[in-house]
Amino acid sequence: MKNQIIKIKDIKNRKDFISIDNKTVLSAEGQFFSIGDKVHHEGAPDDEEATIQSFSMNIESMDIQAKTTRGKARISFLYTK
Repeated sequence: MKNQIIKIKDIKNRKDFISIDNKTVLSAEGQFFSIGDKVHHEGAPDDEEATIQSFSMNIESMDIQAKTTRGKARISFLYTK
């Protein structure tokens, strides 16, 4: 499923989704991420790559966060090349 992007038509109701086993997520932007994927944090230098270690749900904001080798980040701020 790497580097798959789904076009999401209804922009008003975009949401992040997490699998039941907490190993795969779908961002509101339509990108799949899995544990072990190599990603980049938005705003970080392009040559700094991180590996996803786990996912968790932030109950207060209802956002999915990824724990990476560079720290925690909302999946909306991660991207692959």
